[in-house]
Amino acid sequence: MADGTVPLEAAFRGRRLLGRRLPLPEGYTGLILEKMDAAAAAAGVEPPCKRQATDAARTREETDGTSGAAARDGEGREGLDEAEAAAEAGEVCFPHAAQWQAVGRFSSFAYWNHDGVPKAGDGPARACDWLRIAKELHAPISIEDVEAQLAK
Repeated sequence: MADGTVPLEAAFRGRRLLGRRLPLPEGYTGLILEKMDAAAAAAGVEPPCKRQATDAARTREETDGTSGAAARDGEGREGLDEAEAAAEAGEVCFPHAAQWQAVGRFSSFAYWNHDGVPKAGDGPARACDWLRIAKELHAPISIEDVEAQLAK
């Protein structure tokens, strides 16, 4: 490869594959997700957002004696249920959507090409580069930095 590293080699159904291991950009962590199955739901494992809303309702009940259906949100509004309380707190919960749980983490991954040596212009490499570029593009700019650039 152009950067001097030796490509990874494998075969799939008789076809030669060449790969490259890419580290995730600094500040990113990859997660391996697993869909929570019906058994987990039957065992009483609730989605995290539902647990947070339930915990918040339990705390409200312990501190001010209100329960889920008659909870106050601090501004005097009554009748917030747990999902509304979670939404008001900025939490997003889709209780009927598929629920996922993290079962592992990774800091690098391998990608494979069928027909050639992996290059910096391949999609996965460009995606990692874009994450680095996007961080710089969206970073706050101070007025001093702007004035310094205008002075040049």
